[in-house]
Amino acid sequence: MCLIVFAYQYHPEYRLILAANRDESYQRATSPAQFWPQTPDMLAGRDNEAGGTWLGISRRNRFAAVTNFREGGQQAAELSRGLLTTDFLTSSLSAPAFANQLSSQATRYSGYNLLLADDKQLLYCSNRSSTVQQIKPGIHALSNHRLDTPWPKSEHVRQEMDELLSSGEVTAKQLIKCMQRRTPFPDEQLPSTGVGIELERTLSPPFITTAVYGTRSTSIFLWKHDGSVTFVEQSYLPDGRKGEIRRYRW
Repeated sequence: MCLIVFAYQYHPEYRLILAANRDESYQRATSPAQFWPQTPDMLAGRDNEAGGTWLGISRRNRFAAVTNFREGGQQAAELSRGLLTTDFLTSSLSAPAFANQLSSQATRYSGYNLLLADDKQLLYCSNRSSTVQQIKPGIHALSNHRLDTPWPKSEHVRQEMDELLSSGEVTAKQLIKCMQRRTPFPDEQLPSTGVGIELERTLSPPFITTAVYGTRSTSIFLWKHDGSVTFVEQSYLPDGRKGEIRRYRW
């Protein structure tokens, strides 16, 4: 998962409105969003290589999503970051308790950003930061640096969501459209994360398409104040065309 934009406690009808693009190698084995047989209250896609997920929800009023923290020259870590999300979704710990216990395990993972929600709060934590942040009401964006870092892609999708929420009715189709820009941003606007300017340019738009790596899905999560949920996952083919779409409601 490489880009998440969300409105938290910002809309009169919804507790959380979220759209997220997952960027990954086209060769990495993946299963689409579904309820997992071994944990039937958890809805998430699955990374079939490492066994975790980039984003998921639970019927027990829990949500989690992870992005990588982009750094040049990273070494392989002991554990996959996708296990952070599944571990929380299947845990009985509150979001703060789960986040606080991660501090003793931070070095077992490559750099990560993690969003955690239970029925009381939404939190952000990272093993590149020493604090756990309680999210304030508003529109936020998370890419491959700290929450609300003003990278061009993050600012673009935040503006797209702001305009959408100001226009009236919120739908999954409109939210998916917010995540579709494929044009790179000008070099002078790009961050310097140690990967070189060519890769910075390639990774700069919200929707990425290359020969071997790109945006593989957009996930939409609508969580109303009354507890009802809509979850939509739009998958994409390697050439960027839309593939299967899955919808869940309860």
